[in-house]
Amino acid sequence: MMFLSRIIILCFALLPTATYSLTLKNPKSRGLFSQKEGGEARIKFNWKMKSKGDYFLEFSLDDKFQRVLVSKKIASLPYIWKTDITGHVWWRVSLFDKNKKLLERSKIRRFTIAPPAPSVDLSEIGGYFFEWDTIQKPEYFRFKVSKKRNFEPSLIKKDLKKKSYSLSKLEPGTYYWKVAAKYNRQIPLVYSKVRTLVVKKGITEKVLSVVERPKFKKVNLSTPKSPKSSRPIYKTLNETTSVKLSWGAVAKSSSYQLEVGERTDVISLKNYTFLKLGLGKYSWRVRAVSPGGGFGPWSERSNFEIKISKEKIDLESPKNKEINKDFEVDFEWKKNSQCSKYELIVSEFDDFSESVFSKKTEENSLSWDVEDEGQYFWYVKCLVNNKNILGSEVRELNVYE
Repeated sequence: MMFLSRIIILCFALLPTATYSLTLKNPKSRGLFSQKEGGEARIKFNWKMKSKGDYFLEFSLDDKFQRVLVSKKIASLPYIWKTDITGHVWWRVSLFDKNKKLLERSKIRRFTIAPPAPSVDLSEIGGYFFEWDTIQKPEYFRFKVSKKRNFEPSLIKKDLKKKSYSLSKLEPGTYYWKVAAKYNRQIPLVYSKVRTLVVKKGITEKVLSVVERPKFKKVNLSTPKSPKSSRPIYKTLNETTSVKLSWGAVAKSSSYQLEVGERTDVISLKNYTFLKLGLGKYSWRVRAVSPGGGFGPWSERSNFEIKISKEKIDLESPKNKEINKDFEVDFEWKKNSQCSKYELIVSEFDDFSESVFSKKTEENSLSWDVEDEGQYFWYVKCLVNNKNILGSEVRELNVYE
């Protein structure tokens, strides 16, 4: 019995030290941060530094850290990260010795970055006219009015598509109002600052902020990427395809407005955007927008065309709009003699602006372990010397228990 005890003690002594021993402090798990009007979020990071060595802070767009945004060596705390991305971000901290051997690692935490909250205004034209605006277009707005600052209870609570709301009359008193924007299922409601409205007999006092409107230089427009020509042609297998448009950045701008074909409602926080467009020829241009809402001059126009491709990769499974109850999904497609490799891409969005899974292979099949149930879209690229020459149709995949 004593001999067996010694064996057990020896086995525990040979086990590796605990991997997840670094203690994270801020930000808290599943925290929500909003971008400022300039389109940038500032997030403070802190953790317990208890050992000598090199600490590395990592940010990723997935919890497996296959799509790492930043991996940065941190010498002192707190660390402030400035970013213009939106959506879920996962982060962790790792400690290495001087020989780059991993000593310790923290658990993984997730936080969410939302677009700027709506900017609000109030005027009195034959009543009370509440107005607001956002840089990006949300699914809807939630408008609230209350006599209490905590909005419990709310006198008015409306979900609206438009950017305004009017009241013909308000009784004398102090009111508080705010507006929230709902962007997608990942991002919770993002509320504006609370505004105060004091109603007296014939007098309306309003609390407003004044923002300067800087002047802008002309935007330098670049032609859409790949293929490089004055009139690029995009080949697609569907009636619509995702096209990347990019241009030169403008200093002190908060966003950009695009005019693509007949559309003038396209807003981008970065100096590029992805648009889902149908077949045809397009002319487009762009201009900068200031934090206060002022516009710079339009750029010169550029042109491109979207055509149907005659060649394609034939998909086999899963079928389009198939409901899969198994969280391990097997993808298969027919081999094509032109392809040296294939790339499978899966996204939550049908324009593939962000992907949840992307992997290259020389075979005509791949498996994906799904983490969250929901609706997904997928397709396969054909690669020759790591360059995409053709692709498959886009299929919808639904994963539910």
